[in-house]
Order: sequence, then structure tokens, then C-alpha cells
Amino acid sequence: MIRIVLSTDSVGFSRNATLLASILRRSALPVAARIYTRGFEVPSFEVGRLSVEFCRCDDRVIGSYPGHVSQAVFDRLRIIRDEEEWDRVLVMDHDMIVLCDLAPYFEESFDGNLLMGRLFGAGNTLGYQMSPRGGLPPSLSHCAVYPYFFMGPMMNLAAMRKEGTWEHLLECHEAIGQDEQISLTAATGGRVKGVSKRWNLVPQWDKLEEISPVRGEWH
Repeated sequence: MIRIVLSTDSVGFSRNATLLASILRRSALPVAARIYTRGFEVPSFEVGRLSVEFCRCDDRVIGSYPGHVSQAVFDRLRIIRDEEEWDRVLVMDHDMIVLCDLAPYFEESFDGNLLMGRLFGAGNTLGYQMSPRGGLPPSLSHCAVYPYFFMGPMMNLAAMRKEGTWEHLLECHEAIGQDEQISLTAATGGRVKGVSKRWNLVPQWDKLEEISPVRGEWH
């Protein structure tokens, strides 16, 4: 099964439908989505291979967020606390679209890591990201060397439950006071398995034909 988590405010809500449709179009597996909605309610539903559970969020979220997003982006990380059965979940954004079958990605091994995702590369660490933001607080200075990754990662929920990652995430989020990606990087101890950029392409930087030279793989 393909399991994804999203979160949205009312402005971005309608865009999630395009993402879900792109996943279903390219995979034969059932798709389960948890969508956290900030400040409004939507009835959950199930149709065909797709099941969508909506969870309303109203509580205050701390931190400073970039101008192009709202505090709703933090809400998707609540699945670490809320989901007691899923072993993994792929974090996604409503401005993403899926161009291939996600099934092989859900078969990848975490190899003992808490996250999988595309890494920014050598030198692009949490310390580097925090440098223009005033640096990390002294209590988290050891996190400076942790590799920085693209949102959204695949999260190892089974391991996170055992290790108390949710509680650690809240501590990091309060101490750092920045967006959820920064906090998640600190809370997962640098345990991120880098995967092929085919799982997180960036149109401004990547050329599709260089990632997948076999014509017809992407459709």
C-alpha cells in the first residue's frame, strides 16, 4: 500500500486532488492518505483504491515559517504521534505531482535510518541552513553536521514510535523556532538515507531525460 501524509490550510486545500490523482494514475496499489486540515473540517471518504482521512488541527504551532507557506505545514508531522499502525509514510506537498509508480520507493529499506530522502549534497548541512538564521541554539550545536534533505522524506514511523521521535521533535521545534523541516532534521539525529533524485525532482534544476533515459518510464 502507498501511504502518504499531507497538511493544508483552506487556501491550498483544492490542489491536493491533483497530487492524489497523479499517484493513482501511475500505481496499481491501494493509496491511503492522511490529510491534516488547519482550521476547517472535511468528511473522510473512500472510493475505489483511494481512502482519505481528514484530521482537523486548531492548536497553535510555534516557529517562524517562510512567506510562501503557513504554519499548516507542521501539521503533517503529527502523524508521527497519531498513527499507531503504519510502518512508514511519505510526506508530500500539494505542489508536487507524481510521474512514476511509487511502489518501488515503498519497498526501499531504511537501513536503520529514521528518514529516506533526496539529500542536498556535501556541505549542505543543518548548520549551513541555520547560519543565516542566527545559528543553532547551544543545546543543539551537535546537530550542525546533520545532512539537509528535500521535503518531503519517507518517514520510518515504526522506528520513530520506539525512539520517541515526536517528543524530541517538539523539543527541537521549540528550541530552534524555525520551520518544520529544520526541526525534523535535528530531531532525527542525522539518520537520513539518501535516495535517487528521481524520487524528488526539482523542475528548476533537474532535466527529466537525464534522470530516466528509458523512454516511456515516465508518463
